[in-house]
Amino acid sequence: ETTLINNEKEHHWGITALISAGIKLQESQIMLAAQLRQLGQFRTKLQKLEMAKKQQKLEMKITTYNNRVLSLITDARLKEKSLSVSNEMTFPEHLQETSEEDSNPLFLLNSIIPAEEVEKALIFLPSALGPGHLRQAGLDHAIRAELKLRVGLAHDALRDLRMVLGH
Repeated sequence: ETTLINNEKEHHWGITALISAGIKLQESQIMLAAQLRQLGQFRTKLQKLEMAKKQQKLEMKITTYNNRVLSLITDARLKEKSLSVSNEMTFPEHLQETSEEDSNPLFLLNSIIPAEEVEKALIFLPSALGPGHLRQAGLDHAIRAELKLRVGLAHDALRDLRMVLGH
């Protein structure tokens, strides 16, 4: 991860750092979902309040992250001048514009994540957006960066497992 981040400082606007942050948000979603399952259906008021606070905090982080990604894509597309952002840019179906007031994709996130489902919310990683959107924005290198990060994380997890097993 560190090597990828250092290699891109001049060229890719911090894509690897952004992707790494998105992967960490996914890990936070998994941890929150596990905590909710562990508590079960019969939670005390204090436990419900604590979980609601964690969900709200994660919701804010995801919304901020997704806005950064949309801003990056929008800025890159404007630099490329390949397509009109407001008319041609499409996102996953549940993010499609519903009215003329929502023509700016940066404002689409306002009501996307219900707090009680934050652990299932879509995080705008390259693998979630797909190569078409990224290619149009001149950011196709982001897919390779995510793949390299995920391979590195898998290697780290295997190394940690080997250490626990004593091999």
